[in-house]
This record gives sequence, C-alpha cells and structure tokens, in this order.
Amino acid sequence: MKEKLAAQIQQLTKAVSRLEETLNLKPTQVNKDATIQRFEFTFELTWKALQSFAYEKGIFVVSPKDSIRTAAQLGLIEDVEMWFDFLDARNASSHVYDEKMASLVYKQAKKFYPEVKRLTEELKLE
Repeated sequence: MKEKLAAQIQQLTKAVSRLEETLNLKPTQVNKDATIQRFEFTFELTWKALQSFAYEKGIFVVSPKDSIRTAAQLGLIEDVEMWFDFLDARNASSHVYDEKMASLVYKQAKKFYPEVKRLTEELKLE
C-alpha cells in the first residue's frame, strides 16, 4: 500500500503543478474553464491520497468528507470548513455549469491551490 500512496502523491504533485499553470494564465473564460477542470481532478486526487494516507495509519475512510476530517485529526490540514467549501465547489462544478457558478468555483480553485500545495509537501514528508 505504501507504493500506492507514493504513486498517488506523485500524481497529486503533477496535478498541483498543472493547476498552478492555469492559475498563472490570464483569466479568460477558456483559461477559467481549464482551471476548473484541473481543480476538479486535483481535488479528486487529493481526497484519494488522504484516504490512502489514513489507511496507512489504520484508519478506514470512504468519502471525501471523512478524508478531510481525518486529515485534520492527523494534523495535515487546519481549516476543515475551508476544505468542505472546496468539496462543495468541486461538487457544484460537476453538476451545474453557468458563468456565475464557474466564477465561484474559479475563486475556490485559487484559494485551494496554496492549501493543496502545502498539503502535498506535508504528505511527502510523512
């Protein structure tokens, strides 16, 4: 399982870099759309890496919310509510799409980036 977690952290690191690329572009509609897509898959990789990390610690979690709560309990993240907001943005982006929603998700992606970057570095140290 440690190999699986290591591979997930490597994938997550790449996804975080790709998210950063789009966040550094001029925020045109196309670039915002690309950022939202990268936010979605980066979030998915994040919670699945947290799930595997928890499993390595003997904790079984099955959902993104459980993964976030457990990550906080393990000292990997500080602000659970902010992470729940990221989850809500991720869920909203995949179900309803309009310009207002896209703008909200884009703003969350910008807030998510430094948090997930720090988390990824933390996971690498463990």
